Amino acid sequence: MRVIQARGVHRLVHTFIDAMGELGVPANPDYNGERQIGASVVHVTQKRGWRWSAARGYLDPARNRPNLSIVTGAFVRRIVMNGRVAVGVEYVKDGVTRSERCAGEVLLSASAMNSPKLLMLSGIGDPVHLAEHGIPVIHANANVGRNLQEHPAAAVKGFVNVHTTNLDFNSLGMLRNGVRFAMFGSGPASYAFPALAFVKVRPESTEPDVQFHFAASGWDETESGVRMLERPSVTIQPNVNRPQSRGYVKLRSASPEDTPIVQPNLLESAYDLDTLVARLRMARSVLKTRAFRPYFVAERNPGADVDDEEGLKEYVRNNARICFHVCGSVKMGVDAAAVVDPRLRVIGVSRLRVIDSSIIPQLPSGNINAISMVIGEKGADLVLADRHAAPPVVVLPKVHSQ
Repeated sequence: MRVIQARGVHRLVHTFIDAMGELGVPANPDYNGERQIGASVVHVTQKRGWRWSAARGYLDPARNRPNLSIVTGAFVRRIVMNGRVAVGVEYVKDGVTRSERCAGEVLLSASAMNSPKLLMLSGIGDPVHLAEHGIPVIHANANVGRNLQEHPAAAVKGFVNVHTTNLDFNSLGMLRNGVRFAMFGSGPASYAFPALAFVKVRPESTEPDVQFHFAASGWDETESGVRMLERPSVTIQPNVNRPQSRGYVKLRSASPEDTPIVQPNLLESAYDLDTLVARLRMARSVLKTRAFRPYFVAERNPGADVDDEEGLKEYVRNNARICFHVCGSVKMGVDAAAVVDPRLRVIGVSRLRVIDSSIIPQLPSGNINAISMVIGEKGADLVLADRHAAPPVVVLPKVHSQ
C-alpha cells in the first residue's frame, strides 16, 4: 500500500496545526508511527493524488493467477450450508441464480452491514429474529448484528476572510481544481478533510479520546444532499474515538434484495454525548487562537447564542453524524458476545470465516481503512496456516440453477 500526506492542501490547514499547538496539542507529522497524539496534514492511501485502494494494492498484482477467478456484477444471496457446514455461496449474475461450491472454506468479507445480513439470511443469528422472517435456524447466536460501533461526530463551522474550497463548487472552480488534479495530482479533488489531530483529554486515558477533522470548507447536510455554504468557511469536526454506544444490524425481510436495517444508535451513552460537547468547546477555542485571529470572522455553527450545556447537547443531538468507520457487528472474541473466534471462524458452524471490519471487538482510535487491510492480511495468514494443518478435503461439484 502507498501512504502519503495529502498534496496541495489549503494554507489554513497549517493554521489549524499551529492553533492546535497553542492549545497544547503538538504537531506530529508521523501520527501513524509510534506516537499518535498530535496534529498533522492527513495521511492518505494515494499515489500522486489518485486513490491507492486495496484492489490496486492487493488484487491487481494477483489478477492473472491461474487459481483466481474474479466475478463482478454479482449479487450474493446467501451462504450455502450443508447442515452446519458451509459449502458455497448462492449469487445472481445477469439474472441467473448460481450456486458455487467450494473445496475449502467460505470467506465472507462483505462489510459491517452486509456480513451479518448474509449470516442471518443463511440461518445464523438470533432465532427469534430469524423466526420473524421465516428463516430456518442453522445456528442460534443472538449476537449476530449486535455490537455495531461508529465514531459519532459533530462540527463547529466558522466564517473566514480568505477563499475556501466550498466556493469552488461551480463550473469555473471545478474546472480549475480538475486541471490542477490532472496536472499535479493535488488539491481539493484529492482529499476531503486535509488535516486532523488526535487528542487525549481524560487524565486516565492511555490513548487519544478524540480525533479532530479539519477542512477549509463549509457545508450543510440536508435531506436532499450536501449544500455548500456561500461564504468562505472552515469546518472543525471532533469525533469520539472509543464510543460506548452500541447499535445493531437487522434484516428488513427474508429477501436478500432488501437492504438491512442499520441503527448506529449514536449517543446512546452519556459518555459519548458529554465528550462531544466538551470537544465542541475545544473546537471553538481553535478559532479563537492567535493563529486563526487574522482569518476568523464569526462562528456559524452552533452559533454564538448556543453556549450553555443544554444548548450544546441539543445541538449535538440534532447534528451528530457518522464517520463511515462502522464495525463490530460480527464480534471476534472468546466471550459470550462473540460471533467469530480469534481465528475468525464463525462459532457454531464449520468452514466459514468472516474477514472484514465487522469482526473488530472495540472501535479503535482512528479511521479503519488500514486496520481493515491488516485484518485481511492476518485473516489470510490464518487461512493458510489452518489449510496446511488440515487433512485433505473432497472437492464438491459445481451446481447451476435458475
